Amino acid sequence: MPYRSVEIYTFFKATRWSSFGFAMVAALSMQLLLPGNSGRDGFRYGPLVSPAAAANPATAPSGKSSARSPGATGATAATGATGATGAGNFVRSGVHFDPQSSEVYYSQSNQARRQFGVASGHQNSVNQRFKLAQHLIVNEHILDGRRILIPLCHRPETTARMYTLLARTYIEDPEQDPKMNGEIERDLKMAMSLDPNDGMSFRWMANFCNLQGQYKESLIYADKAIKAKLTDNAAYREKAVSYSNLGRFDEAIKALDSLIAVSGPSDSVFTSKAKLLEKLKRYPAAEAAYRQSIAARNQDTTVFLLVHCLDLDGKYQEAITELNKQLKVNPDDSEALAMRARLAAKNKNIPMALADLSKAIDLEPTSKLYNERAAIFASLGKQDAAARDLAQARRLDAKPFDRPY
Repeated sequence: MPYRSVEIYTFFKATRWSSFGFAMVAALSMQLLLPGNSGRDGFRYGPLVSPAAAANPATAPSGKSSARSPGATGATAATGATGATGAGNFVRSGVHFDPQSSEVYYSQSNQARRQFGVASGHQNSVNQRFKLAQHLIVNEHILDGRRILIPLCHRPETTARMYTLLARTYIEDPEQDPKMNGEIERDLKMAMSLDPNDGMSFRWMANFCNLQGQYKESLIYADKAIKAKLTDNAAYREKAVSYSNLGRFDEAIKALDSLIAVSGPSDSVFTSKAKLLEKLKRYPAAEAAYRQSIAARNQDTTVFLLVHCLDLDGKYQEAITELNKQLKVNPDDSEALAMRARLAAKNKNIPMALADLSKAIDLEPTSKLYNERAAIFASLGKQDAAARDLAQARRLDAKPFDRPY
């Protein structure tokens, strides 16, 4: 009896002829015995070979997966960052992947398919598939978006935006495999050659150069993105990053001001500007930028950054006022309580400092908080209370996950 038939017979017997057994055997038969059964990702099962190897079977290793060749472009990528997902313009068992008739695989795709008119088993326009890929990538399903983009970049209708978005999937890949750097450059240069008037490819190249620490090169590409017929205003942010890393902070601030002028208020841009101003010790200007960021989008992290800046500027009471607003919304914010306690101590308001530290300890005891309260007790001459807090701090340092009570 053939090996796979033995497998099925054994499973069939083990299920004791139950209805579940019949269903499972039918599924196994469809999966294991029927020739040319297509997988859910649109490929046929079988060993991986590259398109070039399929054209020249003599060069294709039998039964082995082809690795990404050093010179492969994003459109001919076989393995690599996509890993075991099998995404790429592959040939399985000598059958070339047909992106137009295959099913678009996406683990949570039903809603996305309906939104973009992409239904499995139907002829779908290139534009619809590209929109679906954009949707997936924006929602951080990078590998699923890449799965769609790679075959699209092989079509005659491919565009610069497709190659740019493909490069973006490698740039934003959480694994950030350095082996993909050549891939990214090739994809972006292909996008630039397809449409030199589209600033997006130049902007992403500037982004990639910044990630590689090539700040002067990034400035060149950022300027091209800004001067392109289809300007990508996000290039101003890349210029700010480059200038900042080159120590040219004033020019970085000007780049952020230009971004605000062309794109409107943005909390993240105001925050970036405030940090640069703070680095230059221009505290009043930094405080104003932080407040603009909070006005655009109120976030706890930005409020704490503003408080820190006010602290550096010696404006303790003003910083306490900001934290009072925060604690009015969330009275049990242990971080805000600890910050206010430190500011109160600097502002000579010892009762407030002790009260805030004690409440913060009750909410989330840490050795740091116990040490800070011990220092205040010691300054007040309360040595016994200070000793108790120091003992609790040592206990937490020894066993950080144990609560002191």
